Amino acid sequence: MNCLLPWFLAYFSGIVFSIFSAESFRFSLLISLSTLALSGYVFYKIRRRRLWMREFVALAGFLAFGFLAPGLHAPDSGDASLLRNLQESRRATVEGVVAEPPRVLDGKISHLIDLSSIQYADESKPVEGRARINFYGSLNTLKRLKMGDRVRIKRVRLKRPRNLKNPGGFDYARYLRFSGIQATGGIAKADQVDVLGFEPPPFYATFPERVRRAMLRQIDRNLQGETAALVKSLALGERRFLSEETYETFKATGLAHILAVSGLHLGIIAAAAFWVGYRISFKILWRWYPHFAHAGHARKWAALLSLLCVLFYAMIVGWKISAIRAGLMVFFYLAAILLDRDNSLFQAFLLAAFVILICNPVAVATAGFQLSFSAVLFILLALKFADSMEVDPVDRMGERSWFYRFFYGTALISLAAYLGTLPILIFHFHQISLIGFLANLIAVPFTLFVLPPLMAALAVGLVWQWGGDLLLFILSYPLSLLLLFCKVLASFPYASAFVPTPPKAWLLVYYFLVLGVPYFFYEKHRLAIKGSDTKEKFQQRCLAVGLALSLSMAIVWLAWPRFPDWKPRLLTIAVLDVGQGESIFLEFPNRQTLLVDGGGFYENSLDVGKAVLAPFLWNRGIRKLDYILATHSDQDHVSGLESLVRFFPIGNYLDLEGRSRDPRIFELGEDARRRGISRVIAKAGESLEFGEVLVTVLHPDVEFMNRRFGKRKKSKYKTGNNRSVVLRIDYKKFSMLLTADVEREAEEYLLKRGAALDVDVLKVPHHGSRFSSTAGFIAATSPAAAVFSAGYLNGFGHPHRQAVEKYRGAGAQIWRTDRDGAVFIETDGEEYEIHGHGRS
Repeated sequence: MNCLLPWFLAYFSGIVFSIFSAESFRFSLLISLSTLALSGYVFYKIRRRRLWMREFVALAGFLAFGFLAPGLHAPDSGDASLLRNLQESRRATVEGVVAEPPRVLDGKISHLIDLSSIQYADESKPVEGRARINFYGSLNTLKRLKMGDRVRIKRVRLKRPRNLKNPGGFDYARYLRFSGIQATGGIAKADQVDVLGFEPPPFYATFPERVRRAMLRQIDRNLQGETAALVKSLALGERRFLSEETYETFKATGLAHILAVSGLHLGIIAAAAFWVGYRISFKILWRWYPHFAHAGHARKWAALLSLLCVLFYAMIVGWKISAIRAGLMVFFYLAAILLDRDNSLFQAFLLAAFVILICNPVAVATAGFQLSFSAVLFILLALKFADSMEVDPVDRMGERSWFYRFFYGTALISLAAYLGTLPILIFHFHQISLIGFLANLIAVPFTLFVLPPLMAALAVGLVWQWGGDLLLFILSYPLSLLLLFCKVLASFPYASAFVPTPPKAWLLVYYFLVLGVPYFFYEKHRLAIKGSDTKEKFQQRCLAVGLALSLSMAIVWLAWPRFPDWKPRLLTIAVLDVGQGESIFLEFPNRQTLLVDGGGFYENSLDVGKAVLAPFLWNRGIRKLDYILATHSDQDHVSGLESLVRFFPIGNYLDLEGRSRDPRIFELGEDARRRGISRVIAKAGESLEFGEVLVTVLHPDVEFMNRRFGKRKKSKYKTGNNRSVVLRIDYKKFSMLLTADVEREAEEYLLKRGAALDVDVLKVPHHGSRFSSTAGFIAATSPAAAVFSAGYLNGFGHPHRQAVEKYRGAGAQIWRTDRDGAVFIETDGEEYEIHGHGRS
C-alpha cells in the first residue's frame, strides 16, 4: 500500500509547482518542497534505511514527470489544432459533429461540437478540437439537433476561453480546458446552421443518454415542482432543473454535495449492491454449493455485482471528477477482492488519484478534484485515528448498540469531511455553512437509506412502468421532507456566512491545526498507557504551544484577513474587468470603500455581482461596502449592482438628485431601501469627503437632466449615456476623472460650464466609443494615462481604433481591461502607480 505513496507525492509535487508557480511562486514552491520532503520521508520509513542515489534519481524523475505533465496535455499541440488555426477577430464557417446531447438553458441552447474544419474567407483548413457554441434567441428548430448530427455553422466568431482578469476570480479558462473545450462562440439566427447529415455515435455513447432521458420522463410523469427537481439532482446529478433559490438553500445548509453525484452516491450504491449481493449469493451457494460458500466465493460474487452496479450508475450520471474518483476507488477495492489480494481503501484512494492526474494533470487545480479527494483523505485519516484510539477492540465488541456505532461513524465521517473541505470552500466559494455538520448528521444517513431504493425505482421503471411509478410515488414523501428540512434549517439566522479570503499561509496553519490536534491526543493517549519520560513530556508541551498559536492565528486571519497590515494606506482605484461593461472600485486611505457601477452581461448570461464583484471584494479581505453608485441604468453598468445588494452587506446607496424618473435606477434604490441600505443624495458640484480624498460630482446638473431630447430614432446620441454621473477624484496632488458613458453632448456641456477636467488619469468615456472623446475634451483633461473599460473582442468594436489613437497622440499611456485585465491605480497623493492584473 505505502509503496505507491512516495511516488505519488513526488509526481503531485511537480504538478503543483508547474500549475501554480505562475500565480504564487513562493507558496507553490513551499507546498511542492514540503510534499517532496514528505515523499522522501515516507520512502525512508518504508525501506527502513537511508536512501541511495537510485532512489533519489527515481523520485526526481517522478517530480520532473509531474512538472512536465500539464504541458504535455496542452490542447494546442499539432498543426491541425483548433487553437493554432483560430483567428479570434474574424467570423468563420465551421463544420463538425455534435458530440453530446444539446443542453437547453435559460435563453440559449448549448452545444458541444467536435470540429473537423474551419474556414476564414475562402481558405478552409482541417482542424481537431472541441468548441462550445451557444444558440441564442428563438431558435426552436435547432432543438432538433442531436448527438451525431454533422452541422455547418456560418458567420460564427470563435474565441479562446478567457477569464475575466480580476484578483480572486474563477478560472473559467482552466475549467473549460479541463473539460476539453478549446473555443467558445455564439450565434443568434437559425439560417446560420445547416444540418449536413448524421454520423451514428457508438452504442456506449448513446445508451446512457437514452436511459437518462427515460428516467427523467418517469420522474416528470410522477412528480412535480421542487420535489421532481430534487429527485433529478439527487439521483442523476441534473442540477439544472433546480431553482436558484432551492440550490442556495442547500448551499446554506452545507448539503449542496448531495445534489451533485459524488463519491457519496457511488459509495452508497456500491455498499447497497454488495450488501444485497452478498446475502443472496451466500444463500444460493450455501444451499447448492456449500464448499464455495466456505471458500468465500459469496464475497466475490457480491463484489462483481457491486462493481457492475457502480459502473452502470456512473455511466448514467456522467463521468464527473468525483464520480471518476469514486468509481476508480470502488473498482480497485473490489478488484482486490476478486483477485484475492489485500484490499485497502487508502491504496484505492492513491491509485484513483494517480490515474486521474496522469490522464489530466490540470484536474489538481479544479474545485471538484480538491473537494472530492480532501474529503476522502480526511475521512480515511479520521477512521485510522478512531481505530488507533481504541484500547482493545476485541474486548469491547458487542458492548455498544448498532445505533450508537452508526451515529458515531456518521458523526466522525461528517466532521472529517467538513474540516477537510472547509478551506477549499472558503478559497473557491467564500461561503461556509455554520450548521453544515449538524445538517449532514441527518441528511447523509437519509441519503444512505433513500438513494438505493430511489435508483431501484428508476431502474424498475425502465422495464416495468407501473412498479417503478409506485416506488417513486412512495419515495416522494420522504424526499419532500428533506426539502422542507433544508428550508427550515436555511431560515435560521446565521445558517451560513460569506467570508473574505484569508492569506495563503492560513492554509498551512489550518491544516497543521486540524491534523495536529488529533495527533496530540493520540500521543497523550499512547503515553498514558506506556508512560512517558521528560523528553516526551517536553515535546508534548511544545506541540500544545504550537497548536495554541496556530489556533490563534487561524481565528485572527479568518476574522481579519489583512493582519498584519504593514502596507502604507493608499488610495486604490481598480477599473475591473467585467467584460463589455464597467465597474470601478475605490478604497480610500481611511479604509472606506465605494463601488461605482457593477457591470452586466447581455440577458444576465453571467451574474456579475455574484460571480465577479463579490469574489474580488472577498479576495481583498472586504466584508462590507460603504457606498455604491449607479452612474446610469444601462444593463452593462447597473446589473451587477442589482445582484450585489441581495447578498453583500452595503452601508449606503449614493444617488443623484432628480433621477427618480429612471425606472431602473428607482427600483435599485427601492430594493436598497427595503434591505436597510441608507440613501445618500448628492448634487452636481457637491463633494463627498472620504478622509483626505474628495469625490466631486461634476455631471449631470439639474439643468442638463431637465433637457428634452428628440426621439431616439431622430437623435444621434443616447440620452441615458449623456446623463451618466461623472466623478472627479482628488487626493492631494493626484486627480482622476470617472466619466461613465458620456458622449459628445455631455463632454461639450462640461467644457461650456468650465468644469475642472484637468486630471492625471482619465477613465475614458463610453468604453472608447467613436462618439465620445472629442478633441476639446481630450485637450481639457490632458491625462497622463487613459484607461479603457471594454470587453475582449466585443461586438461593438470598443475601444474604437480612432479613440485609442487620439489618446496616444495626446501623450497618454494606454491601459485596457480587455488586454490588461483589472487596471489598478495606487497613489499616496504625491505619486501614483498603474498596473494591470494580467495581459492577454
